[in-house]
Amino acid sequence: MAPMHLRPASALFALGLSGCPSDAPPPPVLPIVLSGCASVLPGPICVNPGTVRAWLPIQPAAIAGAVAADTGAGLSLSGSTRVEIHDHAPIHVRFETRPLSPGRRRHLEGRDAHRAGQADEAMAHLQAAAELQAQAGDASGAALSAQLLAFIHRAQGQLQVAREVLDRWQPPQQDGAARAMHAYFRGLIALAGADTRAALRAFDEAALWAARLDLPLMSVVQQQRALTWATLGRAEEAIAALTALEASLPKSTDAASICARADLLTNLGWVRLQSDSGLTEATGAVLARADDLYARCPTAPAAFKANVRLNRSLWASRMGRVAEARTLSEAIGRPKDPTVAAWAKYLRARLSGDPEALASVARQARSGALPALAWRAFVDAAELRPAHAIEHLRAAEAIVAQGAFAVPADAGRIAFAEDRQQSARGLIAALIRDDQPEAAMDAARRARRRILTTLPASIAVARLDGPARARWEAAWSQWRAAQAALREVSAAGWTHATVSEPAQDARRAALRDTAQRALDAALTHLAALRPAGDDLRAPAAGELIITGARRPDGGWWIFARDAAGTTVKPVTADGWRGAIAAQIERAQVVRVLGVGPIGDDAGFGGRAVVHALDLPPRPTGLEATRAVIIADPTGNLPQTRVEATRIEPGLQAAIGPVTRIQGAAAGRASVLAALEEAEHLHYAGHARHAGFEGWGSALPVRDGVIELGDLLALPRVPRSVVLSGCEAGKTAGEHVFGVGLAHALLVRGAHWVIAPVRVVDDAVAARVGEALYQHRAAGLSWPQALQAAQDDAGTTAWRMFVP
Repeated sequence: MAPMHLRPASALFALGLSGCPSDAPPPPVLPIVLSGCASVLPGPICVNPGTVRAWLPIQPAAIAGAVAADTGAGLSLSGSTRVEIHDHAPIHVRFETRPLSPGRRRHLEGRDAHRAGQADEAMAHLQAAAELQAQAGDASGAALSAQLLAFIHRAQGQLQVAREVLDRWQPPQQDGAARAMHAYFRGLIALAGADTRAALRAFDEAALWAARLDLPLMSVVQQQRALTWATLGRAEEAIAALTALEASLPKSTDAASICARADLLTNLGWVRLQSDSGLTEATGAVLARADDLYARCPTAPAAFKANVRLNRSLWASRMGRVAEARTLSEAIGRPKDPTVAAWAKYLRARLSGDPEALASVARQARSGALPALAWRAFVDAAELRPAHAIEHLRAAEAIVAQGAFAVPADAGRIAFAEDRQQSARGLIAALIRDDQPEAAMDAARRARRRILTTLPASIAVARLDGPARARWEAAWSQWRAAQAALREVSAAGWTHATVSEPAQDARRAALRDTAQRALDAALTHLAALRPAGDDLRAPAAGELIITGARRPDGGWWIFARDAAGTTVKPVTADGWRGAIAAQIERAQVVRVLGVGPIGDDAGFGGRAVVHALDLPPRPTGLEATRAVIIADPTGNLPQTRVEATRIEPGLQAAIGPVTRIQGAAAGRASVLAALEEAEHLHYAGHARHAGFEGWGSALPVRDGVIELGDLLALPRVPRSVVLSGCEAGKTAGEHVFGVGLAHALLVRGAHWVIAPVRVVDDAVAARVGEALYQHRAAGLSWPQALQAAQDDAGTTAWRMFVP
């Protein structure tokens, strides 16, 4: 590829070539994307240019003065330009200066009204501005007005309207800055609707264009994306992103840069404070720097300054630096912001060492819709008052159980993943100290179940269609509004001493009821998110149920329950079997609630083993009487066709009539249809375990992939499934938050799934499948048949998973 030449405006001409005319097709035109223009019109024409940058999908090395910008080249333009690239048609970029249009004037009026807090007036101006600009052919201007209009609708909880506004006035493809902003606002709307997956995708798109065109928006997008990660328990990723962003900022001393860096460091400090690595000197240093920068930021609100000092004081108190924490807390003063005031009251109670004061703060926060604060105060009260630890920690767990269904809402306050574990571990330890092993095991099981039943949250929301999404968002917005009203009613109790009045108490109670009804209404639109019942399955005759739980000191408890009762022992990661050897010896079947040190099925003396999610019992019914085989769906695994041929006779004998779909016929649509319609399904093909906590897991097929989210979104799934693909039953090791393909099918309604947890050889997989159905046809139970099949094939890679 020849170098690209940039010519000044005076040289906008094409060179004529002598010779005979040619019938060759015209050379293609490369797309060019611009930023720094008030509008980008077809041509492209850059109207009222500022600092203009361009991006083209070509190698930067081929362009003089260009720099790498993602998958293309970025460069600055200083005037109307003709771009010539070898084998491509010339690109003309023209700069024009035009007077302010009526539509732009209406936009400015709407912007000013918004800044003045006049929402209705602002929306009227912005609606008119977008329509005027669209009529004039100014798609960039219409998109700009739509973005602010959508932002206001989002703030009012009108998410469907906000989305429709953005969809109606799309920016032109050649306006990269407007495309980045449009994606960013789509992300904010998705986040408000608890669709974190869609939000992160939109933020990724905004970041892509911001990076290509070196837009100031990049910092905002990266921070919002990191804070979203933090709400999902991905604090370490958020810390890494925010740290890298802070290091990349220019070392400018102007006021705007100082204020922006203070905001960034505050976010970084807060995320660090919520993470496993939060109690370090580095966290204190980050927050101290933010405090110093806010002191030099002329536009910093008082609430921002109070908030960073509050965080510093929280950090110091958790580090055991009581004197430093007291000094910092005194510097907070009397904050007017109710949330900051509430956390300041908690801090004073913590520093006083008074457990009753902490419990009082917890109860007040719980009644005032501040669940993160209520949880924190209950946990701290339990630590200071061991005699009441069980009471306080059960209250904390109840808050988490309620809040787990609302994890994606309101990005940036608390990483629920860590919170779940801290209160659960404390409660389990307190119950064991109180000689209540049965209650301790139940607490461990409920904490684990809660996580599993809320795993489909963001997936389920992402898969809602238009009408269902509108209903979900309307109910979700009502819940958020009720929570906000409850916080407002309760605000006076944080900012100054007040006597509780019956009328105010009644108002709070009514708002709590309204919020609960709204949340229940929202969850009716997400079948996968319906809260599980509180019933825990008791061991059947001859069955042993085992599970593990983390101790507060980092070690493990092992629990074992059979008809004789519950045993709990502290264990090391590799010594747990010996601790419950007597229970294993008298068991016929072992039900593993797999978490922590519990590894493969070896060491159970050949007993049948099932791995359970501990979900509520499924209705009993007839077993599958017909089956479907999916074989070689990617067309590059001929051994799986051999597997299908070998297993078919045994499968027919064990279950009933068999339909086979393989090769080119096994596309995405046909596999999804089979998953929805089959009674029993045997999948022989590739599988992959990938992504954070397993969320990137998928079944590759000829024309795409069947994602884990696709499985969770199915209206029904087979009663029984065999996934004969590498790692189809794998989760994220010891992490209780891990999920895999097999687990998604169980959450969605399958009665059992058999799958390997490791990479398996094709020939071994075929042997396991063939022997599995033969043993089942011979009269063994499914767990026994799997055990015998693995013995025949000489492997321990497979598991039987049940609800």
